[in-house]
Amino acid sequence: MTSRARRGEAWENLLDAVHDRYIGENRAWVVRTPPRFRVIKRTKGGQFIGVYQKQDGGPPDYTAFSRGLCFGFDAKDCAGDRWPLSNLKDHQAKAFNLLNLHGGMAFILLRFRGDGYLVPWTDWSGTPIEHTLAFRWHRWKNKLPGAAASLSARDLRSHAHKFVAPDFDWLAVAMRARLRLD
Repeated sequence: MTSRARRGEAWENLLDAVHDRYIGENRAWVVRTPPRFRVIKRTKGGQFIGVYQKQDGGPPDYTAFSRGLCFGFDAKDCAGDRWPLSNLKDHQAKAFNLLNLHGGMAFILLRFRGDGYLVPWTDWSGTPIEHTLAFRWHRWKNKLPGAAASLSARDLRSHAHKFVAPDFDWLAVAMRARLRLD
């Protein structure tokens, strides 16, 4: 069985290839944000030993720019029947809120049962507010009555934007969703 970390890494590697294609086609500039890292010891040949530092803040996994728009998103992977909202950490929600506040578009790119889903953080895609990831995450986080702790396949089919293999073109999906608002 493949570990959750390995599945997530495979999803990020696939997205990195998609992003390289976007850059090569001049459709977008996509930057992957590395996790914070602290050097403990320098070794020979420019190498070093270090540790990842706990993320209490910082930008999303990826930032992309296309046609004057800024996108910030995290890549998530799910092999089960539901994606737990606990997989979105406080600092990620804070970054999404700040990005939206300043005119950006925040979302997660979730691989669920082999397909990709763009799950909007707020209602920029025309999604009713009660179905946005932000609304659902905040209800779950504050332990409000009736708050779901996860997203199901039905939730994704109803309130997310699907993009599929082999090209996993999330940018086209995001641009179509954005154009519906203008």
